[in-house]
Amino acid sequence: MSIGLRPPSSVIAPRRASRSLWSDACRRLRRNRMAVVAVGFLVLLAFWIAFWAGGVRLLMAGLRQTLRPELTTQQIFGIKGDEVLPVMREVGFANLAMGTLGVLSVLDRSLLVPAALVSGLYYGFAGLGHLFQGGLNLKRRVAMLTDLWVFAVLAVYLASTFTS
Repeated sequence: MSIGLRPPSSVIAPRRASRSLWSDACRRLRRNRMAVVAVGFLVLLAFWIAFWAGGVRLLMAGLRQTLRPELTTQQIFGIKGDEVLPVMREVGFANLAMGTLGVLSVLDRSLLVPAALVSGLYYGFAGLGHLFQGGLNLKRRVAMLTDLWVFAVLAVYLASTFTS
């Protein structure tokens, strides 16, 4: 037999409020899922580029420029002569240092931002250098395009890292 008593509204309201909060949270999560996936993809892409372009590629270029600097001066820059070889060897040492940082970012995730920053700046400046120097042969044109692409990807990653 019911006597017609109902619980006070203060007991019912929290249940409705918690359901409302839960549904709002679920709606936001569905809406932001694409943002989470995009951010995750950006971090993965930056990690991949920092390791391969900022690490392995610069390490290999540094070894090549240190051991055989004439290959870079003749094939990419079209410079004949031995006067520039010591300078190219120094560039090789810089590439070895940056490449080492990029490779080490695999072992220590905290090195990803410094590796992305250093290699991103390097590739950006190198790409602009190729662009404004003119007289591009096929190898320099490819180098310019890949340099600017690597810079763009790492710049977007770093911008998202520093703004969040």
